[in-house]
Amino acid sequence: MVAELSEANIKEHFDGIIKKLNSGYSLKDMPAVYRNVIKEIEKLKKKLKGGQHKDTDGLDKLRDALEGAAENADNW
Repeated sequence: MVAELSEANIKEHFDGIIKKLNSGYSLKDMPAVYRNVIKEIEKLKKKLKGGQHKDTDGLDKLRDALEGAAENADNW
């Protein structure tokens, strides 16, 4: 049984993602950082789909943007 996520839990999860992004990485590290954040988004989507939240379009858009950013960062 998957525990239902509250708005506070979701905010806490995203605060952790933002903290990872703001941890002082260099430009050469950014592709890996973006890909790690994408993994976190996928984990959150699985949790959300297990609960009452079925709409993950916003997370899909965020993931797609980060995938594009990671590909661009590979070329830096």
